[in-house]
Amino acid sequence: MKVVEKSLQVVETLEVDSLVAIGGGSAVGLAKAIALHTDLPILALPTTYAGSEMTPIWGITEDWVKKTGKSFTVKPKTVIYDSDFTITLPAGLTVTSGMNAVAHCVEGIYAENKNPIISLLAEDGIRSICGDWCFFLQSVFIINI
Repeated sequence: MKVVEKSLQVVETLEVDSLVAIGGGSAVGLAKAIALHTDLPILALPTTYAGSEMTPIWGITEDWVKKTGKSFTVKPKTVIYDSDFTITLPAGLTVTSGMNAVAHCVEGIYAENKNPIISLLAEDGIRSICGDWCFFLQSVFIINI
């Protein structure tokens, strides 16, 4: 049985009234897939730096084919960021997750529906991530940047 279908059965059986997604992109993605079918609100506690928890974009993979769409129903109502959730990430995942976060920021600058405030936030995000990244890389990999 497919993960989304099985999850929807659990939601119905337990009479769930909201969703809590703790984890990276897969946890948030599953919550979005459930919300797409149920209109349940999502509380997201991300443990990586992807940023998808702040978007109305959803994606569901079935039979190795990914379908995507946009619906404000799937955008989490509340997102709680806590750096303690990311401290134990392995170095490699921190690097790839950080690159993904930078990519989301760049996308915000060049998006079709961009605006000056989003552009400023995206630019600030890039500066913050890259500054923290240099510190991270130096401390973990002991390299000079």
